Amino acid sequence: MAHQTIPSDDARPTRGGDGRAPEARALRPVWPCATWRYDTLRRAEEIRSGVARATRTEPQVPGAVELVEEIERYLAVAEAAALTEPPGAVKRDLAGAENSLVESALGNLDAAEASQLRLLNHEVLKGHIPSIDAQVYRYLPKADPRRLRVEEISQQTKQRPLTEAEREPLICAFHAAASQRHREMVRLGGFFVVLTRATIGVALLALAILAFGTFWPTALPLCFHPEDKGIIACATEETRATADGAPIGMANGDRDDGIEATASAADYLVVEIVGLLAAAVAGIATLRRMRGTSTPYRLPVALALLKLPAGAISAVVGLLLIRGGFVPGLTALDSSAQIAAWAIIFGYAQQLVTGLIDDRARGVLDDVGGRGASGERPLSTA
Repeated sequence: MAHQTIPSDDARPTRGGDGRAPEARALRPVWPCATWRYDTLRRAEEIRSGVARATRTEPQVPGAVELVEEIERYLAVAEAAALTEPPGAVKRDLAGAENSLVESALGNLDAAEASQLRLLNHEVLKGHIPSIDAQVYRYLPKADPRRLRVEEISQQTKQRPLTEAEREPLICAFHAAASQRHREMVRLGGFFVVLTRATIGVALLALAILAFGTFWPTALPLCFHPEDKGIIACATEETRATADGAPIGMANGDRDDGIEATASAADYLVVEIVGLLAAAVAGIATLRRMRGTSTPYRLPVALALLKLPAGAISAVVGLLLIRGGFVPGLTALDSSAQIAAWAIIFGYAQQLVTGLIDDRARGVLDDVGGRGASGERPLSTA
């Protein structure tokens, strides 16, 4: 797939009076699933516009030239991350190869915004205090001294101008809140990679169980012999049998002969498919409680995919537990239909385990959004 490249610092076009470089800004990602990339470029452009306006219309603060250069370096790194060609799906989801790009873009944009605040004079910075308050309240705990200092400054400056001594506490608190959001995003990226790896591992385990049942269908057969029914019932076939379990018409036979005559290589396949379908229904039911996410990670999709192989495995394990007499009062199913019905129940029951992962995922997603507008909601890791 064709992709665009990032010009080096030496090749970066000369900026006009408004601080823009139209040729460099014309670069845009062309890959699918690039929402975070577009957002990075948009935020970088907003910061550049704010810096250009501040340097053009407001009294200059000490070190303004160095600050502008520093901001440009941050933005260049963020844009380079956004315009880097994405890795393949395997490297992206299993190895987290794109996580570092997301973290680089977010961290450098946050640093650029903090430096942009340092460019503002006292009067303009005072106008940004409500925005700083919102960021600090959302991501810093109530007892954090930086948040307490921001609250104090916010109250005091309602009746008087902002002083130079109050500038740095405001900016440091703003940057600390942004850093907390960055850390939560890093945690979310790590959780997504672990969840993806777990899904692949569970799927491979389901395939291994299927292969075992296909090649050795009588080793752990999904078959039952209700003695009072005179039948041996497996997942795909039923055979009339004597009280000893031998097929009708076989002399000196026993239950092993009846199971060998009835068990099929398709038994495990049918049970796993039924369990998978039941898990799919459970996944659809949980999606109504899982809201969408604006983060770069497709966490709801990964959660839904995990349920499918988990349902296949839980259906097989549940039937083996019944066959082993683990479920009191339920030791022998008397038809293939009953076996399929219990496979559905056990396949849906995987929700008991994956539901805990759903709750954990919701907590991690909520943490990325912070503590709420009022700063009262505790984090899941608090």
